[in-house]
Amino acid sequence: MLQIAGQEPRPNDKYHAFAARYLHGSSLEGIVSAKQLHEKLICLNTGTVNGQFYFIIDVATNAIIHCNGVDRWLGYNCSGFTVTKYQNLIHPAHAVINGYYSVAMWGQLTGGNFLPIQFMRPMCITSLALKNNFGNYLLLRRLCSPWQIDKDGRLIQYINLFTIIKPFANECFFTKADFQFHEPGVVEKAVQDSVKKQFEGDRYFTPQEIRLLKKYLSEQASTSSRVATKLGLAKSTVSVYNKRIMYKATRFFWREFYSAKDVAKFINKCGLI
Repeated sequence: MLQIAGQEPRPNDKYHAFAARYLHGSSLEGIVSAKQLHEKLICLNTGTVNGQFYFIIDVATNAIIHCNGVDRWLGYNCSGFTVTKYQNLIHPAHAVINGYYSVAMWGQLTGGNFLPIQFMRPMCITSLALKNNFGNYLLLRRLCSPWQIDKDGRLIQYINLFTIIKPFANECFFTKADFQFHEPGVVEKAVQDSVKKQFEGDRYFTPQEIRLLKKYLSEQASTSSRVATKLGLAKSTVSVYNKRIMYKATRFFWREFYSAKDVAKFINKCGLI
């Protein structure tokens, strides 16, 4: 695709590039039987009476091919529910972080060695907030799992299964990759490292601000004065950095913070530093 000089690819452009590279050479013929899929759908449809809804996404087209429960639990018409619509419903404080993790996960899938995945074997468990049709945000658990796989073990379709937890109260975004790999934790660490690299690379917080946040994490009992001494900075300089960090964090995460140390703890809990 032709890119204008200096223009960043749009998110969908990045996704289709990932998908094209990942599915190159695939026949797109699934090995999960129609019977197995049908039986699982019956089970899922029964579960949607308990605050659950789901949709299945085709990797090649990034389109929702099956949807159930969105109308009942979020108030949106299933027939017109799209991936773009879904992404626009994610709370702003979670949307950017969700994007970081999506890029990281696709980076692992397209890294050259296909990860061992199985039908409905959990890949990623996430807590995130979505807005319902009444304008209220709800905290949900999202379980993202393989739905259809080709003969080479590549993901063709995946399912996002949501369970409503409670009204959203500014909880941090949380996700955990759950891959069965030759060495436990390898994929999870690679995903986490990618997320941290993306976050720092976006320079929303300056390198010095990131350095200060990390120092607050490594020395939980440290005061601004002690941190200033350890970093070789004036206390007044650290005070300015603290105010900038709190201001930026409030705008980025859409919530109030009482200190830069609180910001550090929250960002760390989100897996960003």
